[in-house]
Amino acid sequence: MKKISLVFIAIFSFGILFTSCTKDKTITNVVNNSYSDFIDATPQDWQISQDGTSFQITYDASSVPNGFVFNTDGVLIFASGDKITYSPLPLTTATINNFYIDFYLQDNKVIIELLPSDGSSATSANKPTSDFYFNIIFIQPQDLTSSNINTKDYNAVKAAFHIK
Repeated sequence: MKKISLVFIAIFSFGILFTSCTKDKTITNVVNNSYSDFIDATPQDWQISQDGTSFQITYDASSVPNGFVFNTDGVLIFASGDKITYSPLPLTTATINNFYIDFYLQDNKVIIELLPSDGSSATSANKPTSDFYFNIIFIQPQDLTSSNINTKDYNAVKAAFHIK
């Protein structure tokens, strides 16, 4: 009887430890060697760049887990104006909400830039008036060599790396 009680307690404990609740909305996602994070950028989040040519937001990537080596591992960014259709960055021939979108990496940061599509300078008068949505995905290179993932196709990347 003592053995049965111990086995029951072990099974019960195992069930509690390895069962978890799911959240309705996941902000960050870590699967194997990939990590993703969503940014909801509101109009007030954008700052005018030092040279006055673009609007910028900065994502601090210093806390990205899983041993990512910044500027060595892969960074994919997808942008959306509606949270439905995501396009890969850079967007230099098409626009979202009348802005071209580009990004660059600097000192453990991802800087996302909006460039007015009419070629004008970035001023408070032409600041974005609607939200932008970004999914930043960090992928280690070995994950891309073993499969034929179209890294420009958001849905293919999302499925391959189990991004929510």
